[in-house]
Amino acid sequence: MTDQNDNLKVSRDKTDDQFFDEVQREAGIQAIQRFTNLHVDDIAYVRERFPVDDLDLLSMRVGSIRNIPTDIRKRIAGFQARVRKVIELVASEIEERKYAKTADDISNMEISANEKQRVNALVSAEKKVFISFESLRNTIELLSRVNVFILEKIDESEKSKDEATERKMVLANALLVYELTDYVINYIEAFSLQGVNEIKVIYQSELRKLQDLENQAKDLRQRAENASSTQIREATLEYANNIQNSVGVMRQEWSIYLGDMTQLINSIRATRSMVTDLKLMRDSASLQIDFISSALTLGILRKNYLALFDSVRGLETLKLVSMDPDRVRRLFFGKK
Repeated sequence: MTDQNDNLKVSRDKTDDQFFDEVQREAGIQAIQRFTNLHVDDIAYVRERFPVDDLDLLSMRVGSIRNIPTDIRKRIAGFQARVRKVIELVASEIEERKYAKTADDISNMEISANEKQRVNALVSAEKKVFISFESLRNTIELLSRVNVFILEKIDESEKSKDEATERKMVLANALLVYELTDYVINYIEAFSLQGVNEIKVIYQSELRKLQDLENQAKDLRQRAENASSTQIREATLEYANNIQNSVGVMRQEWSIYLGDMTQLINSIRATRSMVTDLKLMRDSASLQIDFISSALTLGILRKNYLALFDSVRGLETLKLVSMDPDRVRRLFFGKK
């Protein structure tokens, strides 16, 4: 009963955006699971009817096999591309929806066209960062979820006591493990967090503006000391102080913002340590494809998928606070 209450509390604590995110991610996973079912069916169909080596049924090798139907060969060859398309589409839809509200907030702010251009440049760069991060997180979650899916399929075939079916499923799923681990390895190794360099350029530009403002405020303060009118001197000094305080707020906010970005970058670098384990899983799957030794890959899957889930949880706990009107005001206008 306690677990149910805890789950209910967690659900109530979630925002509308978080619920939408979960629904969209789940829809993406379900779409990919359907792709994997069709992929397994295509592999089984080809093996039963055509004389082909099992390793040649991998998507990166099947294109050279000309004695199987063209439509099936294209489907098998395009498996990883379809997976990537779904992942990127889900990530893009999640972030586009989030940033639609941000765009409305900024358009309603009473600032100049030039200021809106500066703010929108930062928001655009930040959105690229989030889409990249969301794609990476979904990619790792995909492998974790499909690992469980594969284990369930193998367990089902074991329980059926149909040796032919079990052999077919073990081989088909070994091919699937190879495909997905190979996909994730390539994705992580080639991964680049989009938008970060643009944010750094914007930051340097804003830093120069802040330094210029601070220099002008210091100059104004020095000149005010020589004012003959006490009233003008005090008013000018107060104004210069306000400018310097605002510059301080903006610098501090930029420091916090870039600290969040650095934390995100460091967490992504940590995922690269997964590549060694993933290559072990992929190469074990390759051995299984060659020798139909179900215990080997199945054992590695059972030991490693929990570690993959932990990696996903690590990424999920990292939340970069996206742009909102309050943050815009602190970053660009020094308003608390």
